[in-house]
Amino acid sequence: MRQLYGTEIVKRIREFLGEEIPAVIFTDDESDEARDAIRQNNCIFLRKPQEFNTLTNQLSKMFT
Repeated sequence: MRQLYGTEIVKRIREFLGEEIPAVIFTDDESDEARDAIRQNNCIFLRKPQEFNTLTNQLSKMFT
């Protein structure tokens, strides 16, 4: 079985649910390809490791 990346999982979940759910991708991959995939899938990018306050701020923005 091939490895699934976060953006692929988000895409499959959105397709299954039939709606654009918000998503945050945590990664230490800073390549252009990773950032492009995250942007194209309308996800929020956070670099590992991340401060708790940054995560809570992003989540607050997503649900307001």
